[in-house]
Amino acid sequence: MGSVIFECAQCGGTMEAEQSGLKGRLVSCPHCEAQVKVPDNAASPETTPEPAPAAPSGGVGPGTVIRGIYKLERLLGESSLGEVYVGSVVTDGRQVQLELIDGSDQETIDRLSREIEILASLEHPNVVHAFDAGQDGAVFFLASDYEDGEPLLDHIKRGAVDEKKALKYAKEISSALGYAWDQKKILHRDVKPANIFITKKGKAKLMGFGIAKSSEGQSMGLTGVGFTVGTPEYMSPEQIKAEGDLDCRSDMYAMGCVIYEMVTGQLPFDESAPILLMQKHMDEDPTPANEVNPSVSEECAELIQICMMKDREERPADWHDLVNLIKQVETAPTAGTAQPSAAPKPSAASAAQAEKKGKFGCGIGMLAIAITLAAGIGTAVIKLI
Repeated sequence: MGSVIFECAQCGGTMEAEQSGLKGRLVSCPHCEAQVKVPDNAASPETTPEPAPAAPSGGVGPGTVIRGIYKLERLLGESSLGEVYVGSVVTDGRQVQLELIDGSDQETIDRLSREIEILASLEHPNVVHAFDAGQDGAVFFLASDYEDGEPLLDHIKRGAVDEKKALKYAKEISSALGYAWDQKKILHRDVKPANIFITKKGKAKLMGFGIAKSSEGQSMGLTGVGFTVGTPEYMSPEQIKAEGDLDCRSDMYAMGCVIYEMVTGQLPFDESAPILLMQKHMDEDPTPANEVNPSVSEECAELIQICMMKDREERPADWHDLVNLIKQVETAPTAGTAQPSAAPKPSAASAAQAEKKGKFGCGIGMLAIAITLAAGIGTAVIKLI
């Protein structure tokens, strides 16, 4: 007997029964796994209407239907793994966010699998919630809840973010990172504006866990000793050196870079060559944020400096400490206002660091760190993902 083709009543995906004798019986949908009754009027392949476009092997775009469930509507941006689309569920029109990657790259597939594993274990209001993942042809996808908004990077491209908003976003993302660290000892390793989504309601949400790792048990990362992973513009000195004992303070350095970029509209360091960029993170101080943008408060500028200390021992001990510092800066009298060119006064952030070695760039052995980098780059394999 010949095969018959019909649509799944649950998800609308195209189904095929190998034998026409199965009409009236239940079969499992390969797209949504629902048990579907083969209709009596199921057509043979010769008489089947043209199905909705499926994910092609060479690429996708608006109008493409993924696994018969999700229809792509518009490109939202790019993540560390691939393109991110706004889509809708075929059956009810509910909007979703879809992260797509090319299935021909096994390492990227492994990273997506790791992101799914991590997101499934995290329930936090400032972490994007993923609920489905799978494969359609050569395309792998991750489906997440969608809220109208935009990546933080798009906001920054239009200009500096108001300090009060920037501190609010930083506090929310720090809270999410603190939750991930406290619950699973998860180190994100790629904190940057492209991995932070700002909803229309003004809430910051963290995504992009594709290269995250856990300090508990077996590493969740794919790289070995001597490999550096991350985005050079936001990498801590210890991450650049590929030290094996990274902790939450490495993400804290990246958070400092993100706050800097939000309030100034520019990166702390800007170099076209990744190696030169990483060297600057190792041995140079960025221009203070309140010198780049005079409307940035001294307290906020010092908060950034504390986060970006070259020696991680000079940074806050954990995310709870950083969140508390951000709260202090938020309530400082001069936060968010233009600063006069008078002698600087002690701030909440600097007071909290009174027992440390001093302000950013002072007495933290930068020469020794720079020498270490010079020696390490000659022998280590640096792989940028």
